[in-house]
Parts: sequence; C-alpha cells; structure tokens
Amino acid sequence: MIADDPEKAVFVCFAARQFQWKSWVLSIRKLFKHVDPRVRAAAVSAVGELAGPSLAPSVYPMLSDADPDVRRAAEVAHRKLDR
Repeated sequence: MIADDPEKAVFVCFAARQFQWKSWVLSIRKLFKHVDPRVRAAAVSAVGELAGPSLAPSVYPMLSDADPDVRRAAEVAHRKLDR
C-alpha cells in the first residue's frame, strides 16, 4: 500500500498535482491522517491544487496540525479552496 512508504506517498501527491489527477483527491485526502508530516503536507497541498471549494472544510483541521510545514501547506490550500 502506498501509505506504508512515505516517499511513495509524497511522490504520488506530487504526481497527482503535476498531472492534474483530480480523480485522486478523495484517496489523497485519506493521507491527512498519516503519521509522517511530509506526507500530510504533500497531501494537503495536492488537495489544495486539485479539489474544489467543497473540500475546504476537510482542510480546515490541518491548520492546527502539530507540524509547522503541514500548517503552512494547509494555509495555502485553504486559501485556494475558499474561493
């Protein structure tokens, strides 16, 4: 499973953003709960790029993540989604 390998999970989030794989958004959103903050940050960034405003509420809790990089990614994503 992709979530078991943090590097693969980060790469999938990057690839989804690069290739605009919008259909992957709901699967990527599941990575918001990943133990590795790099994965959480990549996931929230990908969702911010690929999703529409309806997913803004799912990004909101990430604004209070323990990791500062995740919080920054969530701020950017939330601004993009809250249009």
